[in-house]
Amino acid sequence: MLNLFRNLYIAQYTLNNHGTTLMQGPLYRVVLLGSMIVALAPMTAHAAEVIGMNRSHLSSESEDVQRKTLDEIRNMHVIWFRDGPSSGSTRGVTNFVNEVRLVKQHSLKMLVAILQMDEDYDGPLATNTCGWKEKKLSEINLSRYAQRLRTLFGGLKEAKLTIDAVEFGNEYDQYCFDADVPHGHAGNPTQQEVVTWLRGYGRFLKTGVEILHEPNYFPEAKIITFGLAHSGDYISDDSFPHPARMMAMLRNVDGFNYLENKEYKVDGYGTHLYPPRITSIPSPTYCMKMLRHLGRLNLTG
Repeated sequence: MLNLFRNLYIAQYTLNNHGTTLMQGPLYRVVLLGSMIVALAPMTAHAAEVIGMNRSHLSSESEDVQRKTLDEIRNMHVIWFRDGPSSGSTRGVTNFVNEVRLVKQHSLKMLVAILQMDEDYDGPLATNTCGWKEKKLSEINLSRYAQRLRTLFGGLKEAKLTIDAVEFGNEYDQYCFDADVPHGHAGNPTQQEVVTWLRGYGRFLKTGVEILHEPNYFPEAKIITFGLAHSGDYISDDSFPHPARMMAMLRNVDGFNYLENKEYKVDGYGTHLYPPRITSIPSPTYCMKMLRHLGRLNLTG
């Protein structure tokens, strides 16, 4: 039924320093609250669901908190863990390397989330209406970004650690995470705004994948696109309409296919399944509706 999503389910949960907040759902065994679903392998007749958990900025916590959190996650028999570095500084890299070491000690697979950071830009960044730094992917200094990734991946390799997959970006179909999404009229963007966005993410993805797969780093690591914030036809002033269709447009940007080319092929596509109302839990019906919508786009060809 779906070509887009096969058999790896990465579910985002809300965790805190005192325990784990979980909700149970009848269809997927876990409720996909703000969840991301990605594909890493073809479906087999008896393929089991593989579930992972996200805990953002865990590397910024004390080692005791990290161990407690990972103990709880491992005790729930999940397979994957998702997080990314908090910064590109020496301390940020060291902290993340230590986190990945603990993840591997807990026999979990590691999905690394790579986002753009302040260090990737040439000058000071304005603050956006979300209260964060306004980081446009179209204005990123790719050389700075590449050097930051080499420092991060080099630190992991020096520590004799492996990573299993990388998700390049997070919710880049909305203004808060990528200021190339036009603030105030993203629901009806101009053609030039769409092209600017496509070029920005395409170059970000391509540069990151090429470094990730260098022989000295992690050539076997899987490639995941950023998690779409709005998987269906939801439209707001600060998010692109039909973002999965825009993801499919990455097949041809200035004549180049950023999803599959002679250098690499994307292994999976991310999406976040938010509930229709912030106080509700996504029902199985809602989840399947969003997946069918994405599956009809046939991103995997």
